[in-house]
Amino acid sequence: EIAAARWSTGLAMGVGLAAGLFSGLLGVGGGIVLVPGFVYILKLPLKKAIGTSLAVIAVIAVPGTVIHALLGHVSWELAFFLMAGSIPGAYIGARITMRTAERVLYVLFGLLIALLGVAFIVNEIMVMID
Repeated sequence: EIAAARWSTGLAMGVGLAAGLFSGLLGVGGGIVLVPGFVYILKLPLKKAIGTSLAVIAVIAVPGTVIHALLGHVSWELAFFLMAGSIPGAYIGARITMRTAERVLYVLFGLLIALLGVAFIVNEIMVMID
């Protein structure tokens, strides 16, 4: 496979280490760390990066979830309803991804990250003002 020939085991493990670190520390890792790491460091096509990210985050989430559950940091009732909504949402999202041009996905991904960043910054400024 052409894309696989572009990355090394060390780079892949480095991206995985960063994703695991941020997943355990901040609860992020899938889209925020893995997708850019796969695309820009490992040179995977975006659609393959998205699919690979979903496969990896399923494994990354387990140890972080166990530790946070043991610490009492998980709202299981909320998690249940989020999971129930995520299943059809993930299906619909995957179907849309299959039909969307890769360039459009790059723009949508960038916009999502930018919007989340702006929302986070505005929220923190509002907290500082209060």
